[in-house]
Amino acid sequence: MLSRTVLITLVIFIFSGCVSEPSPVEQKAPRPAWVDQPVQSDDVYMYGIAIGENREDAVKLALSDMVSKLGTSIESKFQSSEESQGGYYKATHKNSIKADVAKIKINNYEVLKSHRISYREFAVIVQTQRDKFIIGLSNSLKKKASSLEKELKQLNTKSTIARYNLSKKLYEKSKSLYSDVIIISEVDRRFNKTKFINFIDSIRDRFYKEKNSLNFIVRGDRNSQKFVKNIEEFLANKGFNVSSRVSSSTINVKLKTSANIDSDDSIAVFNIDINVKSSIDKIGGNSIVLKERYKGSKNSVFKNASIHFEQDLKEQGINEVLGISLDLE
Repeated sequence: MLSRTVLITLVIFIFSGCVSEPSPVEQKAPRPAWVDQPVQSDDVYMYGIAIGENREDAVKLALSDMVSKLGTSIESKFQSSEESQGGYYKATHKNSIKADVAKIKINNYEVLKSHRISYREFAVIVQTQRDKFIIGLSNSLKKKASSLEKELKQLNTKSTIARYNLSKKLYEKSKSLYSDVIIISEVDRRFNKTKFINFIDSIRDRFYKEKNSLNFIVRGDRNSQKFVKNIEEFLANKGFNVSSRVSSSTINVKLKTSANIDSDDSIAVFNIDINVKSSIDKIGGNSIVLKERYKGSKNSVFKNASIHFEQDLKEQGINEVLGISLDLE
């Protein structure tokens, strides 16, 4: 009986020892006033405030906060400028400007204050000098403009399609330049944007000049007429000029088709030879073979071949079919 009592006592002692003490509730430090009542950016400094899981995370979030506030301010000022200047700035640029502001990287900053609120909460406030920030943006803008100027000088050395492709590429690049100009002009009223706006406009005008002057003449022999029409319609739908006008920017597309249609054979074979030339030299070409089921009607078999040729244009693209490199994006 005594041994049984000792055993029960021992079991109770073991199990009572396994019960863990409740962990103490983590005590949070009071939030500093600057977290809930943040200092506002002014003409000298810009600020960003955030709380993260650690100091490094909090700094990144604070820099994002700084950029976000900048974007809101620029968007508001841009909207006012757009209204007061009668739409001088196109509304279509508004979203791209907002997106480009979000891409801004701030390197010259310092952590002004930091505070650990709890084990997984760290608050920081970062600041950057507005002048240094503006200088960084201005230097980046000048570098981009200089690069575009160098590429512009290469245009006149290019062949017809290469000249069009490069002018389009530069036009697309210049759009981001516009956002940079607006961003800097909104944070620095001393900045003269006219020079850069005129430069951007000149790139746009050059592109449209190249596009409007680019002209396709598509010709073919008697067997190629339906295929000629397919190519003309495709190019016209892409916004290119298709006419018989000859100029230094003319692209000549010539088709020659041999049609092997035998009444004793159920398959008709079309060999389409495509030759593409600029005003001075050959710039492309291709050979295409189409096979169609022949049921005794030449009109029907030519029509079916034309339908399949049109499908090839849509699926493979004009570059693949004609053997050229034309920027259609």
